[in-house]
Amino acid sequence: MGYNSLNNFCLVKKIGRGQFSEVYRATYLLENTSVALEKS
Repeated sequence: MGYNSLNNFCLVKKIGRGQFSEVYRATYLLENTSVALEKS
């Protein structure tokens, strides 16, 4: 599934961290669904 803009997400909580990235629980606002986002 692809998303076109980060403006459509609300970060909820950081749920993980690795050596090169962080993972966040977020809400995809257009569908009101929970997703995981990785920030490098």
